[in-house]
Amino acid sequence: IHATLDGQDISGSVVRGPQGFLIPVQAAQDGRHVVTFKAEGDTVFGGAVSHQWAIDVDTTAPVVDVTSPPRKTWTTSPEIGGTAEPGSIVSVAWTGGSQDLKAGADGTWKATLPVADGKTELRVTAADGAGNTTTRRYTLRLDAKKPDLKPTFATWLTTPGKQALAFTVADTSALTGTATL
Repeated sequence: IHATLDGQDISGSVVRGPQGFLIPVQAAQDGRHVVTFKAEGDTVFGGAVSHQWAIDVDTTAPVVDVTSPPRKTWTTSPEIGGTAEPGSIVSVAWTGGSQDLKAGADGTWKATLPVADGKTELRVTAADGAGNTTTRRYTLRLDAKKPDLKPTFATWLTTPGKQALAFTVADTSALTGTATL
């Protein structure tokens, strides 16, 4: 029996088991590794057997980031986007739902979420082909509904030249203001 890992002889570590041979491999660095196995027999069914395997090792978690809309800003669109490892699966989850999508060849991703106005806590997770994951938390601050302006006429002031009208804006930002006429 002759076995190699990336061209290095590992024949001494090959163990014969009940189902065949076991080739123990210590923790390998990330990247592609090649294992070659060759055996010859001198029995009735003798002959040579050889096989080569390419093994890709990936222990690095993918990068994931939300780039749009910018953090801690209010937006009028429920669309978020960002970057991740190209080809990774990005999952955006919130209370009551989730959405999975695939990062493009350039690593970008975009999702339009069916969420209500206000603050929605999101968990954005990227998973690469090897099963490594990275999760980021993000708060989407959505204010898509147009404000409702309601003037209050009971607050007219009667001082000449100082008439004022109070109004409120019914909105997630809860604005209140005064206009002087």
